[in-house]
Amino acid sequence: MAAHDSLFDVRRCLRQAAKTPAEERGFVDRLNNLKLLPLEEFLLTRLYQPRSSSFGITLDRYEKVVPMLRGQNGTIQPWLNEAAFKDMFLTEEMLEDPAFIATVLHSLYVWHTGDFHLPAIRFLRMLETFTTGDFLFDGLVKDVASLYRRISLLIFVQFFGDLPTPFQLLFANSALVFGAIARGLDVDQAFARAVQYSLMVINRREMCLRLAAFLYENKTPLGKQPGGVAGATIAFWIEQFDLFSQKKFDGISLINFLQDRVRWQFVSAEEKYLVEQGITLYAHLISDHYVLPDFEGPLSSRSAPARVTPAPLSSTQVSEPKRAEGPALDWQKILAAGVLDDALAAQVAVWLKRNSAESARSMIFSAVKDKKWQDEPLLNVLLGIDALFEDCYGPAIQPLLYFDEIAGTFVWNKV
Repeated sequence: MAAHDSLFDVRRCLRQAAKTPAEERGFVDRLNNLKLLPLEEFLLTRLYQPRSSSFGITLDRYEKVVPMLRGQNGTIQPWLNEAAFKDMFLTEEMLEDPAFIATVLHSLYVWHTGDFHLPAIRFLRMLETFTTGDFLFDGLVKDVASLYRRISLLIFVQFFGDLPTPFQLLFANSALVFGAIARGLDVDQAFARAVQYSLMVINRREMCLRLAAFLYENKTPLGKQPGGVAGATIAFWIEQFDLFSQKKFDGISLINFLQDRVRWQFVSAEEKYLVEQGITLYAHLISDHYVLPDFEGPLSSRSAPARVTPAPLSSTQVSEPKRAEGPALDWQKILAAGVLDDALAAQVAVWLKRNSAESARSMIFSAVKDKKWQDEPLLNVLLGIDALFEDCYGPAIQPLLYFDEIAGTFVWNKV
């Protein structure tokens, strides 16, 4: 979901953090002086999520970490093969040592630039041994423990297809999968790459069903059931959606499922997002979404991607093809509906395909600007439209809305 991805947009946070034009110029100068490459920015924001409430501290940390990612002007040698770990035994003292952390960060960057899965997985195995398999890093200083957990998530996702089967199943069956999603890592793409490593369809399907079974049995708490009953897991929400969608597992049903206020009153916004992504992953695994790249199955309108390096966070908007202007839509009727049902969603989807993203954004904003769109049920309708907007124009186009953590509400994305 693009609204969640915007939480890791360092430039968006910068604009929100600056209280005066002078302060904004100061932030911009400091950020520009880092001369970040796309991969560096990706890793930085996933290791240390930018926060508009403490953006100065965020920049302080980035200025400290960037030289480590780059190898301190050649003074740090990355681990390029398994032999580099010969006779190495991880201890709390070693993991907390600043020089060791610098080597880990530089190696992490190098591993993301090419085929370095062997040293990456060897290091992940060592972290698994140190933590006895939970990757919580108990006993380390809190900030250092959090850093190593995020490093582990990056390795899991980037090299998921190269991992031994037990590690893949551990990821799907533990809090790791939801931790990765929360950190803005593309688990859906990681699953797709891993499945497509196998050339035989029967092997692909077997892998998908195995991952689906372990994801279904994941015991990570995801909010509370309606009525405030504790113990809601992804299995509970999958079963609820299965009933709600009458076993269709389609995108429009998921939008409407997520708009039911009673169902979600004991679930935080973050937990709700994780549930949405968990259901989507499960639907992709039990269909042929990953197995046949051109298959358009449940909750899918695009083929699974090939193996690529992480997509960079770009400050410039990607251009889109020109589209002919489409016919007018009765926005007053749609906005007054309260719920974006299948029929209305189909109308909006057709209308979006006949208009450019820029034109559609402008017309939708004109329709809602004088209304209390930040309140339900109108907000629910807009969130449904926002999801259709992303499906139509792709992740390169900025979403209609994003969640402002400081204001505690959704705001219009003025791009």
